[in-house]
Amino acid sequence: MEHQPNMRRTGAFTLIELLVTISIIAILAGIVIGISGVATKKSDASKARAEITRIQNALEEYRMQYGNYPTNSAPNDITSLGNSVLNRLTNTMDNAVRDLKLIDPWGNGYWYENQNRFRAIVYSKGPDGREDTGDDISLTTGSY
Repeated sequence: MEHQPNMRRTGAFTLIELLVTISIIAILAGIVIGISGVATKKSDASKARAEITRIQNALEEYRMQYGNYPTNSAPNDITSLGNSVLNRLTNTMDNAVRDLKLIDPWGNGYWYENQNRFRAIVYSKGPDGREDTGDDISLTTGSY
């Protein structure tokens, strides 16, 4: 009986080795993409909080100068306060705040509610653009 010579392995990878390597790379890429999505969401929320704080600081300056917060009958997009109020509000802002677009990171306007002479709320409806959902971002200015 003749014995067949052993097949020698050349320097090439087998199909199984290539598939395993590609699978591992795909899994790692999915993990990295997932983590970066979470980081983007957190950075957008942080940006919204920072912008709301800047708007509230300007509102506090407005209240100190004019004796009360700008009035509105119901929560409205902050840009609906009217040009005269926005101009007075803008004049109380420093240069960094003056350049603020009054649009949250998700492309929606910031909302403003004057609850009384000494209390106002500025908020973003969050990524979903709907009010009173778990992703809303708000801060209160003033006291009761």
